[in-house]
Amino acid sequence: MNGNTLSTRPFAFALASLVCLGITATSLQAQTFAGRAVLNAQPGSLRASIYPVINSSMIRVDFAHAGSGAVRIQIWDEQGHVWHEQFEYIRQYKGHFDLAGLPAGAYRVSLQTNDARYTQQIQIAPPVTAQVSLINDQPASEPVAQRLVVNQ
Repeated sequence: MNGNTLSTRPFAFALASLVCLGITATSLQAQTFAGRAVLNAQPGSLRASIYPVINSSMIRVDFAHAGSGAVRIQIWDEQGHVWHEQFEYIRQYKGHFDLAGLPAGAYRVSLQTNDARYTQQIQIAPPVTAQVSLINDQPASEPVAQRLVVNQ
């Protein structure tokens, strides 16, 4: 009987080790998040979306607010300077913001209530100026050189 106990101990130890590794691997895997970072983006009382309007200098801001109080809309730059701030006291909002007057750079648009916050980072690219313009409105005429060819 003593021989059987010795032979099952390594097996039991190996089995316990594998179970512990399996539990550890499962818990590590459960803590890893490889998806889009929207875990706190949609709190229960504030559902929002902020996105650019194609072929324009505008952004679209939509939200539905189920809580009480106002929704604070802010646009600020990388240095923390607030470029725009307003408060909306309505439950559903759909609006546009024209950002043409802002300098190129990175900005954050934030919607905030008493108990929730939604923030979206945006990038304003520098304007592209690829225009062709005339420097002189009168074309310059140059004399054409004439050659004298003599056949003999």
